[in-house]
Amino acid sequence: LNGVATVTSVTPGCQNTIPGTITITGSGAIPPYTFYYSINGVGTSSSTIGGSSAVTITVPNSSSGTYLYDINNLTYANASFCLQAQTAQATVSVNPEPLIQSSVNGLNCGPGSVTIGASSTAAAVNWYTSPTGGSPVYTGSIFTTPIINNSTTYYAQAVSNQGCTSATRTPVDAIIEQTGIWKGFTNNW
Repeated sequence: LNGVATVTSVTPGCQNTIPGTITITGSGAIPPYTFYYSINGVGTSSSTIGGSSAVTITVPNSSSGTYLYDINNLTYANASFCLQAQTAQATVSVNPEPLIQSSVNGLNCGPGSVTIGASSTAAAVNWYTSPTGGSPVYTGSIFTTPIINNSTTYYAQAVSNQGCTSATRTPVDAIIEQTGIWKGFTNNW
């Protein structure tokens, strides 16, 4: 039997948020397989479990860049001490984390809409009503809120063309200054 290692999928990642993955699949022999490979020249290995013939490896995502995976050798159940040379390669990209560079609070006298803003290193800014979870209520650098009666915090998150997002959302305040009630003239000079 001659085992063969093949890269069957590559998914790019996003710095600090979504790790990329690479899937290596063995064929032509009896699993489990152990794949010996290097990541940017540093050797390591991963094994399939039980009767599986594939392993999915998580790509480091603490920094952006390109990771070259070189599959050098493999072993399998019926030849566990015989390394079989392999030549499969794959490149996995980790895209940079987009960031909110600055934000501007907005102010309105009395209930109404408030205009707030944020600039980013990315293609878009998504606005949310909570610091985590939920769906965006608006996309764009300048956001005019719906009519609000009280000061409200919205959260800006940068989104790149590759779908990467900033790891945290930036709070931006839509401030409602309550109008005073005139009580007439007084003699308190």
